[in-house]
Amino acid sequence: SYVVGARNIADACHCSNRNHSTRSSKMRFISCFSRVAAFTPTSFLLFLLVSTSFADDEKTVADVADAVTESTCTIYVAESTIPNAGFGVYTTKAFKKGDVIIEADSPSIIIADIDKYQPDAEEPEWQHVNYLWMAYGQGSFEARSTHESVLTFGSIPNFHPALKSAGPSGFERYDDTMFDRFKDPGAGAVSYHMGHDFVAKYRDVEANEEIFVDYGEHWLDGRDSEGFDKVPRAQEFENAEAVIGLLVQTMRETASDMAEPMLHLARGVLELYANNRTLSLIPDTSSELLDLDLASNYFLARSKLPRRSEEWIRTNGRCIDNIAPGRSTLRQAGMGGFAKRLLKKGSVIVPAPVLLIANSDILNMDEDQPDENLLGRFAQYIGKPKKNAGRKQLLLNYCLGHGDSKVLFCPQSNAALVNHCSVRIPCGEKGPNEGPNAAFRWATDWDKSTAATLKLSLEELSKQTSRGLTLELYALRDVLPGEEIFLDYGEEWEKAWMDHVDRWEPPKGGGGFSSYQGVADINDRREDSFIRTISEEKANPLPANIMTGCIYWETDDDFEWIESIDEDDIEDWKLYDDETILETFGQSGNNFTGTAIGKEFAEYWPCAIYMKDEANRTAVVRIFQTPGNDETDWASQGIPRFLTDYPMSSIMLFHGPYKSDQHLPNAFRHHVGLHDDLFPEQWKMHANAAAPVCNDDDAETCSTSL
Repeated sequence: SYVVGARNIADACHCSNRNHSTRSSKMRFISCFSRVAAFTPTSFLLFLLVSTSFADDEKTVADVADAVTESTCTIYVAESTIPNAGFGVYTTKAFKKGDVIIEADSPSIIIADIDKYQPDAEEPEWQHVNYLWMAYGQGSFEARSTHESVLTFGSIPNFHPALKSAGPSGFERYDDTMFDRFKDPGAGAVSYHMGHDFVAKYRDVEANEEIFVDYGEHWLDGRDSEGFDKVPRAQEFENAEAVIGLLVQTMRETASDMAEPMLHLARGVLELYANNRTLSLIPDTSSELLDLDLASNYFLARSKLPRRSEEWIRTNGRCIDNIAPGRSTLRQAGMGGFAKRLLKKGSVIVPAPVLLIANSDILNMDEDQPDENLLGRFAQYIGKPKKNAGRKQLLLNYCLGHGDSKVLFCPQSNAALVNHCSVRIPCGEKGPNEGPNAAFRWATDWDKSTAATLKLSLEELSKQTSRGLTLELYALRDVLPGEEIFLDYGEEWEKAWMDHVDRWEPPKGGGGFSSYQGVADINDRREDSFIRTISEEKANPLPANIMTGCIYWETDDDFEWIESIDEDDIEDWKLYDDETILETFGQSGNNFTGTAIGKEFAEYWPCAIYMKDEANRTAVVRIFQTPGNDETDWASQGIPRFLTDYPMSSIMLFHGPYKSDQHLPNAFRHHVGLHDDLFPEQWKMHANAAAPVCNDDDAETCSTSL
């Protein structure tokens, strides 16, 4: 194998908070819950309260109507063309460069401070460590360091240095308007990061081709122990193709009996002057060499992989674009998953390969907030360290588990959109007796590794570092196009949610969460009144949760700029007037735009606005060191980073660290229940509990307790 097959995980089963409420009108909502004898008066009043902000049924239908158009699936999960790489993603439809392959189909989940809770990357305690993205856009400042679990196209496709085809088209979509933290018990229980659109970013994509996402070749570096040091890079494919082209041309112009000696000579030269990765790409025989189709694009890379037919993909694969995202018909659920086409009873709605967390305690955030190495403006948003008071990572809500086990399975696809419904409490559009229309089962009939993994002991399971299990969500009855898909999260989850609603209270003053303003609408409308200079902030402070970020990256000119600054100026700069400060430390920032670097990779750093030129829509800003990145030379030396002529369009408002709904102290957290029949007995705690040590004196008591 010449390529990497790493993130063959993927497909998610959502375990977010799911309130069992909503019919098509408020009166039906009241009627629905008034018939539930188990409801306490307090619970009923709380549900009545939150029902006042119900979305209209018409809006929900409109959200997904555009997606319910294609009757035939075109995106599949199947065994990768890369040997031993697990799953890959295939398309049966051709795409031109720049075309959208799949719109954001599932939420991204922000993981806070993974370097603190998983400090040893060599021995990860959860498989996500090798599958996370650095967080950009609104995820930038959720915590001191932030990563994203990007579902579906961010976790299932493999990476091929020479055949990369797909990538995100821009920042993830973000919506913090779904909930009101002062009215909704569901606030903070689901991700507001709506995922990424993926496009044919690097080249045209042929029909029936495996889609490869760009991890970046740096992803290969440092993974020598996994064999990635032997994986040829893109440049080495290009070098080998050039050599092969020259060899083939020469062979065709000379006697046939010279082909093998010529190839042998060329390989000998390459052994002296090229690395082993390049040499590994050169065919061993002249017949193999002459059989290559030099006229086709990426001929060498393609020659190393088998070709798949549409019939093979449809027979051996499982569709992953049966679900469209839209606002759920359940008010407290946020987003939901809706059928894009008719899904027949018993058919697979979506596969859900899972990432394993062997011990759910890793998701606890009970320690002090990390405040070490916080520099400049970012530190002011953290404040004094404080206890997290039993908070857990939001990821917990998107994982499946069992009440008698700490093992969690976190699906990686748009199954994450599927909300809770049960026959115990009426919910959804179909009335009190319908219940869920989908359920999970293990994909043992087509994922070869699942059956073997289900037989492992708990100790063996905890040592697994890559995906070995796949669930699949299947239809319990026919699901019509546009119909919301529901899953029963289990009685334990249901009781936990009802208890949460019963005791829920809005944030109060003194906790740091009562001064709040959402940022999604402000950024969308580009409200300049919120882009305030330091002096304007003193007179009219922004809400406590909001901070300012500016697009910034290190440049090749930084070293020369730093060397030009006198040490005395660094020490005394705060005594200077504005003109002297900018003359000494200022540089033009007019090139710091999203389009200059590619918006999906534009990184925001904490910043402060010192002056504004409203007419030219430019500003003077000071950039501060961003946490999570290596400390810059200017930050380490105490040099202020001022940029003049900075485009105001590159300034955005963010939730400050630990200030978004995700970090609310009373945000709902609970795993989705995996049915007892599906959860292996040997992974439950009682099966692994140590037997009591009994002596002769207490043998009877000990026996009784057993």
